[in-house]
Amino acid sequence: MKPGDWVIDKEGYLFFIDECNTVVARVGCFVKKTEDSDIEIETELIFPEELKSTELEGYSEEEITFLINLALDTNDKQWFDELTAKLKQLKVEEKRSLYESNGANRRSYETKRAH
Repeated sequence: MKPGDWVIDKEGYLFFIDECNTVVARVGCFVKKTEDSDIEIETELIFPEELKSTELEGYSEEEITFLINLALDTNDKQWFDELTAKLKQLKVEEKRSLYESNGANRRSYETKRAH
């Protein structure tokens, strides 16, 4: 594990690695204590063997947009670039899926009409 990696602890909470060695990992999470407050980073120490690496997959466009804003708030250019690339990829996949489903419906209609 290296700084910037996403991990899940035994209870299923999502963190990012701030620092890590073979003995202990400092993990962080983003916290907004009130609607009007700024986003803060809270860190804690966890044993690395209690963490499992994960990817940020399966997020909606709205969730990725939130994370993009978070990357901007934390001045994390690399994360911002990764997230904007994921958002573009998600939009392309959604358009492809919509196109394929519309094409399938059109073919289905044409087949029924021919009979």
